[in-house]
Amino acid sequence: MNIENLFDIHEQALNLRVKRAEVLASNISNADNPGYKAKDMEFDSVLKEMDNNQKGMYATHKGHLSGNGYGVSDIELTERANPCKLPWMEMALQASSFVGKNVDVKIDNGLYMQGNNVKGRIDVPDYATNVQMEIRNEQGEVIKTVKMNAVDKGELALMWDGLDDNVNAQPSGVYRFIAKANVSGQEIQINTYLSANVNSITINKNGQPVTLNVSGYGKISMDDIKTIS
Repeated sequence: MNIENLFDIHEQALNLRVKRAEVLASNISNADNPGYKAKDMEFDSVLKEMDNNQKGMYATHKGHLSGNGYGVSDIELTERANPCKLPWMEMALQASSFVGKNVDVKIDNGLYMQGNNVKGRIDVPDYATNVQMEIRNEQGEVIKTVKMNAVDKGELALMWDGLDDNVNAQPSGVYRFIAKANVSGQEIQINTYLSANVNSITINKNGQPVTLNVSGYGKISMDDIKTIS
């Protein structure tokens, strides 16, 4: 007996998986078509039917399979309402990879815990001068000012160790980080991004952006994420 024929069922199984991948790819490519209904196949059921159509381990002729070689030409594909759109799927998959990692969030209120530095970045625009960072406590008092006079355009890393201008340790709590710069003779506030860990994600309905549940910051939209590390 030919050993390849003996284990021909493995090739059939691979062909079935290829066929199912083609069906799912068609679902995705037609995801934005309102009249399209997604299709699928029960892999185990189809494979079992193929196996039953064979005569034990001795059924080796390809004619024992359906004509298309996949064993599914006479198998009715089940139809179901298309549950999602391709952009939504891509965003959900992308967001799920963020769990357990640090992200820089577009926000200026940061949680400081004693013994842990607050880290982040600021976006320095073109032709910016007199760049500085103010750190304010919950009462709105400026406890520390960091001046960065000569900086280039781009991202500038920031880190606060919890000390004020007088080198006094500050208590744990929420602090506001306000970055400013002078551009074309006017003082403007520039974007601040603070770093935090992603605990989980929330998949929203109706095409809304995926929400990241970020440690110390709560729910943050994917649109407010600058970088991931």
